[in-house]
Amino acid sequence: MPRVMVEPLLREYLQVPAAAAVAAREMKTAWGLYTGLMECGEATSSVLRKNAADGGGGDDDVVGFSAGSSSMEFLRSPLASICKELYVASPEEKSKWRRLRRRDYPRPLVFHNGRLAFLPTPLAAVAMFMWLPLGAALSVARLAVAMALPYRYATALLAATGQSWRLHGALPPTASGGAAAAGELYACNHRTLIDPVYVSIALDRRVRAVSYSLSRVSDVLSPIGRTVHLARDRARDGAAMARLLGRGDSVVVCPEGTTCREPYLLRFSPLFAELGGERGVVPVALAFENSMFYGTTASGWKGVDPFYYLANPRMCYTVEFLDRVDTAAVGEGKAASTDVANRVQRHIAAALGYECTMLTRKDKYLMLVGNDGAVAAAPPRRQVR
Repeated sequence: MPRVMVEPLLREYLQVPAAAAVAAREMKTAWGLYTGLMECGEATSSVLRKNAADGGGGDDDVVGFSAGSSSMEFLRSPLASICKELYVASPEEKSKWRRLRRRDYPRPLVFHNGRLAFLPTPLAAVAMFMWLPLGAALSVARLAVAMALPYRYATALLAATGQSWRLHGALPPTASGGAAAAGELYACNHRTLIDPVYVSIALDRRVRAVSYSLSRVSDVLSPIGRTVHLARDRARDGAAMARLLGRGDSVVVCPEGTTCREPYLLRFSPLFAELGGERGVVPVALAFENSMFYGTTASGWKGVDPFYYLANPRMCYTVEFLDRVDTAAVGEGKAASTDVANRVQRHIAAALGYECTMLTRKDKYLMLVGNDGAVAAAPPRRQVR
């Protein structure tokens, strides 16, 4: 196994305290990207011996593991001679291996990165490469349909290609007289950058999405219009959303601040709870099913996120509007906005069967990328003044 996979598993996930250093084969890189090819030869063995000796502090501290097809090669290598203990999985043991159930994980797996949404076995990888040319063409065609046609026609055509959605439960009640609700605030969990689009499709009207960071490509290709960019400045962001609500726009906000792929909800930012006013806020529970690619990334090129999402052979969104949550007490100073935000988080988690966490966007990016995920503030847009 390559060191780039083994070392983070031991240090960050299993938190093995004795792993002072991890010596394993390196993966070749080209232009700063991993090629998937392993370094090999005697030079690699020399590097491994040096790394093991430097990090382990002595032969008594070195433990070797091997479970791949090259177990015999590992046992014959000079590296095995410096190990005090060796663990080699037999074919009988490997034949009994099964994918571990989520409830049996040593620690909850909340954050991970990468584009593949399936286990890349040899057959599955071949199928993916065979699908890629068709998937690329299909993503462009799906995007053209979504941007050119009204919702009622576009969704029917897209469903025929495998891109579907469903509404769970009923739509939120409209304003008196049957008119569309004006100045409505929707707070939803964040699965992909397409979340506000499906809220708009379910409501059958345009909504205004607000986001802390979005690539220019995704912004231009959005079928619901330009996204209102926030600056992570509480006063400025609150004023921008208040102006949208004040002029009667339906606003969709994702208080998690970043996407989460697993059945967990990150901590909700309480700013939205301060803007609901007398109308309150409508929680929206979103569930997303895909088959091949993730349409989100923490370290990759965010500009191709929509194309990865649209290149899936099939995907399905489930939208559920929950009971309105009263936020008037926040404006009157009788309740804390954090308490209301936590209540909305619990309502959405209960509807989806997810687990609430206190993890944040910063926690995600520190684990996956090594930074806090902050982006430069975008200049204020004229249309939200």
